[in-house]
Amino acid sequence: MTELAHADDRAASRDAKRADERDRLYRAGWVVLRRNGYANAGINDILAEAKLGTRAFYRHFASKDELLVSMFAENAAATASRLAERVDAAGSPLDRLRAWIDEILALGDDPKHGEAARMFISPTMPGVFDEAGNEAIETMRAPLRAALADGKASGDFPDCDPDADASTIHAIVWRLFTDAIHGRSTMSRADARAHVERFAMPPLGIAAATPHVPRRGAGQQ
Repeated sequence: MTELAHADDRAASRDAKRADERDRLYRAGWVVLRRNGYANAGINDILAEAKLGTRAFYRHFASKDELLVSMFAENAAATASRLAERVDAAGSPLDRLRAWIDEILALGDDPKHGEAARMFISPTMPGVFDEAGNEAIETMRAPLRAALADGKASGDFPDCDPDADASTIHAIVWRLFTDAIHGRSTMSRADARAHVERFAMPPLGIAAATPHVPRRGAGQQ
């Protein structure tokens, strides 16, 4: 085997080791954050859970906050990617709007997403998450805004202001989502969906919204 091949093998082994370390730190971070909360989630606790040393931690992250922000960003990016894929596949602007509403409400019934969201939007979390949180909101709102803009262009939503209406619809749905993950909701998902449509559809210029039956697989109730 040539020296170049040896070097390639060493680089591949190093990359695999670092990927494994990062994955173990992420998994340990979730365990410790869930068990201890943010304030008591120390680096030593995370390293003990991951069975890694200090050098391994600092190869990837400069601080506990950097690790937790990275965990948040990865979780948010995966959620946003699934959301965009499902909304884009829905068809017409109205179907895409409804798919976006369905998918966000469905997250509130998903124990995994609910737990992650509760941890990261807790008032005990510091401001280091603000920038990552704002980026996540914009990414998740993008498929909604695109559906509204397409509906405006096609005439399906004649009175729509895509930017303003995306912000308003997002605010209504997000409040229902946060109520659901904190156990404060008294609505079924069908009732929550109807509540959103009652406020969202008339300002878009939709005279009478037809009854909505969500797609199979959207996590309907």
